[in-house]
Amino acid sequence: MSDAALDAPPIQLFGLPKGAALIVFIEFWERFSFYGMLAIFALFLIAPVSEGGFGWSEARALGLIGLYSGLMYGLPFLGGLLADRLLSTRICVQLGLFLMTLGHFLLAGPAILPRLIGGSGADAAILALPGPLGGLSLPSGLGPEGASAFYAITTSFWAALLCLVLGNALMKATLAVLLGDQFRRDDPNRSVGFASYYFAISVGALIAGLSIGTIAERVGWHYGFSIAGFGIAIALCAFTFLGPSWLKAVQIDAVGPQRAAENSRQAWTRLALVACAGLAMAMFMAAWFQIFGSWTVYTNAEIDRLIYGFEVPVSWFISLNSAVVICAAPFAARFFKRQAQHSQSVDFFAKLAFCLGLACAAHALMASSGQLQLSWLILPVIGIVLLSLGELVAWVPAYDFVYKAAPPGYQSAVMGAWYLFALGLSGFLAGQLGSVGASAGYGGLFITFTIALGLACAVLLVLRPWLVSLAHRHALEL
Repeated sequence: MSDAALDAPPIQLFGLPKGAALIVFIEFWERFSFYGMLAIFALFLIAPVSEGGFGWSEARALGLIGLYSGLMYGLPFLGGLLADRLLSTRICVQLGLFLMTLGHFLLAGPAILPRLIGGSGADAAILALPGPLGGLSLPSGLGPEGASAFYAITTSFWAALLCLVLGNALMKATLAVLLGDQFRRDDPNRSVGFASYYFAISVGALIAGLSIGTIAERVGWHYGFSIAGFGIAIALCAFTFLGPSWLKAVQIDAVGPQRAAENSRQAWTRLALVACAGLAMAMFMAAWFQIFGSWTVYTNAEIDRLIYGFEVPVSWFISLNSAVVICAAPFAARFFKRQAQHSQSVDFFAKLAFCLGLACAAHALMASSGQLQLSWLILPVIGIVLLSLGELVAWVPAYDFVYKAAPPGYQSAVMGAWYLFALGLSGFLAGQLGSVGASAGYGGLFITFTIALGLACAVLLVLRPWLVSLAHRHALEL
């Protein structure tokens, strides 16, 4: 790429370079599909077969969600390595979006395939089953048509999850790095791009909960999964047809490290700081993931959701999470900008400690609901508001922190490692703990989270001065 091309001002769209705006648009639709599917997944799994669900137990459903979440956020590390060392970020994003589109549509298969393969007789036989569906062993009492439909359901279901996990592994870390590459390494506007990226995530999640969640609960699960499929298909088409021209100024087809290596000791120290921050973020996110697991099941079963005769859909609580982030984002940005102007900017580790404190308070509220047998709607509402504020404070600066800390040429791998620490580990633990809560009682689970989060917040506050000093000695801005 010539120096003239690098010095030319990028074409702006909504205040961002066109390539960055395209990535923000793609991330909106990808998160719309992801959160829309996740909003109804637990409810779909535990719904009776007669109502179109799989008839799973709560513990089994939460366990699968934990495994699914862990893989979705753990495997992007491998996808990042592929992008840095073998393939390109563009190829990884393209292939990842295709696999995720296929996976979302396959997830609607359990409702569609019985009619396509076994006919109306198989459909009636499946609906008559007590459950559970989606297993490898054939239930007794099924004829040939019912058996073929049962195996079609199982194949479609697990193939869908495999496609979603593999597609996300290829796309998740590389898309965020591709956004960062739309800016010069020292460009302060890159943080604005990442803020827009996270804003798109929140808007996508909000619309997904209100649309996909409502339609799935009121009309049918397969309609919700199909809408999620159309959302990710829009992202795939946008990247396929606009990417070659809009991302032309970025060397997205380069393979492996392309810039000079940093000092080895400095690079390893920065990676150690990323790991420390990732562990703290993992604690917070393990608590945050309960919104989609134990909080969803507990709210559905124990919380009085009637308001003047209208029962609030459980999926709306996930949309509340996004609504809080969207409303609070401008105020948070203004606050941090004012702090920076007065040389009083808050470092990233202080923000993480603040988030752990908010999560501790949120779970304390839910623990009081379980222990005192309170079914007040306001308790999960306040809890979700606290977790949402913590999410905003933690994640908006996290992308920029990881991008700056990563050695040149290894951004995708390090971003994938961040997802592995911050989300993969936390998602898996959240699901496993949710399964324990389903068996032993959610009140005890919420108390355990309250104590663990309080201790983690205290430890991080004690270590913070040393971590900040170490970052400054190795030229890493927090």
